[in-house]
Amino acid sequence: MHKFSSFLLRVRDRVRLPLIVVGALVVLLSLVRWGGAARTGPVFVAGVVLLTGLILAFALLTWWLYLSPMPNGRGRTAPRPPEMRQVVASLVIISGMLFTTGGFWDEAWHRRYGGFGDDFLWPPHILIYGSIGLIALFASGGVLLTLHGRGGIRGRFRSEPLVGLLGLVSLYLVISLPSDELWHTIYGRDLTAWSLPHLLLGGGASLVILIGVAVQLSLAPPHSWRGLGGLSVQELLGILPIALGTTAILQIGTSEWEGITAIGRRLTAAFWRRPEWLYPVVVVTVALFSGAFALHALRRAGAATLTAILVLGFRLALLAGFDAWSPKVRMGFVSQLLLVPPMIALDLWYALQLRRSKGMGGLMGGSLLAGSAFLVCGLPIIAGSLVYPRITAATLPGMVGAGLAMAVVGGWAGARLGSWVGSLDRRADEAVPINARVLWISVAMLVGAVAFLTIFILTARPPGR
Repeated sequence: MHKFSSFLLRVRDRVRLPLIVVGALVVLLSLVRWGGAARTGPVFVAGVVLLTGLILAFALLTWWLYLSPMPNGRGRTAPRPPEMRQVVASLVIISGMLFTTGGFWDEAWHRRYGGFGDDFLWPPHILIYGSIGLIALFASGGVLLTLHGRGGIRGRFRSEPLVGLLGLVSLYLVISLPSDELWHTIYGRDLTAWSLPHLLLGGGASLVILIGVAVQLSLAPPHSWRGLGGLSVQELLGILPIALGTTAILQIGTSEWEGITAIGRRLTAAFWRRPEWLYPVVVVTVALFSGAFALHALRRAGAATLTAILVLGFRLALLAGFDAWSPKVRMGFVSQLLLVPPMIALDLWYALQLRRSKGMGGLMGGSLLAGSAFLVCGLPIIAGSLVYPRITAATLPGMVGAGLAMAVVGGWAGARLGSWVGSLDRRADEAVPINARVLWISVAMLVGAVAFLTIFILTARPPGR
């Protein structure tokens, strides 16, 4: 019996990574198919294969740099500069704020003024690309400093893993930026928000923001599971990037369902070919991924609910700032509100499990409870707030079945990534105090970013106006 169990464990370890890769590709390709394209055929397939290969290449490079076995053991650990890390974390938060604001602004202008033949360098896109360039420039400098260390390249990256990882993902974003314009040139204008370049750009930017969580939490000591009591400033600042990343993912995933006034109108045929049960499945997946990520990164019950409140608050602030409530824009906050019930349920489950194992059984139980809370509370909100999707006998089985299944998948993925990110190079015996000089630098950067953002938005003009 022991030999058989050992055999099953070995089989699981060997097939787990290939299954994860295959599952991720299935999800990505499904989103691309539901996103549609103006021009399809062999050339379209070649473009999808090329961009998917870019993702796999960076994933393989990351595995080799950080997870592959090294013949001489672990690389030499360099002294960590906490002040520099705090500046990096502050910069990631500011960049995330600029990116999510740019994404919201882009959607608001498209809804207000319609589509344009050439919007690659219109003001909202400049803000998005500028936010990516800002973090990429800073992270690249850190990577160059890391590469000047001793030992092999893997040892140098592992000596300062967070800055190196931030630089890698930023490099991926910079390389993938031209793909959006090339995609439009080759395949025509996007039919929906789920074009492959949009998915890669939004996912990559969200990943950069989430890595900022690791940079911020590396300044706080690791601890056992607990509630929100005694939450440090460093941990609170670690939740902000999670909320910003969730905001970006949720907008790309759900924006097209809001504002529909009549079924079959306004949006393209590619959107209407999607399964009608898909909207709540997307929301519950994002909710469970982000909630489990926050919980396992901070190891605090209550972190998921705090994340949901910040996401909802940021959305309301953007709606008010851009006057997106108006009938010409018709943007709302339904999907952000839908995050709250499952994240509260997830927190309650973890609060009851604080002294128990957080194994696979506990994770699945929490995910199923949160998914059920979403269905019980969320489906009536959807039925009362949105014209589409409709809650009917035909759509309900898919919403329930696929929703619960993706709640488990999203919760598992968020927990695994959150546990990894939350433990990366986190060796401080006590919270690193915020240096007065670093605090003033961070405040100056924030004030400068807000001033620039305000002036840039107020003086910007859409094409043709």
